[in-house]
Amino acid sequence: MKNLLKIVVAIFVFGSGFAKPITGKCAIADKKDKGVEVQCEKSVEKKSVTDRKAIKKIDFNFNDLLEVAKKARENAYSPYSKFKVGAAVLSTSGKVYTGCNVENASYGITCCAERTAIFKAVSEGEKGNFIKAIAIVLDAPEFGAPCGACRQVINEFAEPNAIIIMGTMNGNYKIECLETLLPYAFKLDEKEAAK
Repeated sequence: MKNLLKIVVAIFVFGSGFAKPITGKCAIADKKDKGVEVQCEKSVEKKSVTDRKAIKKIDFNFNDLLEVAKKARENAYSPYSKFKVGAAVLSTSGKVYTGCNVENASYGITCCAERTAIFKAVSEGEKGNFIKAIAIVLDAPEFGAPCGACRQVINEFAEPNAIIIMGTMNGNYKIECLETLLPYAFKLDEKEAAK
């Protein structure tokens, strides 16, 4: 890894609704978005990346994916919460599918941006474990992780080691592996799903 930078960063561990700073080391191979290799001891925020057991090459421009999600956010229908969210799914085929949150007076049937984008991908022909990455953008001071229902739907269609990019409108982001957000996940075996 060329240009290996070792940096000490403040990491925020979220528990019980309160953030407490701890320190950790993060190695970043290259400052460019595309082709970045990362290895972190813990999750890192603001222009850093991810909680990984091993180095994984991010072979796409995740800032571009965040921009697509940010644009999708503009179409959100959120007259009740006024909380607009956009999502962009990068499929293994290289296609990008967008979605936004769509609220309803019966709050329980509101559809999150993540699920909207995934359902759009399925309705347009994506099959199997097609999710390589998903970017989520919202206008809030902190990162917004997918809700439990969205995590399960992402898991249903994600390839192993899929990543979740959580961004804010001010350009900050955090990247996590799906398995970090949904440990001990369960899903139908891909061979069974194909039947």
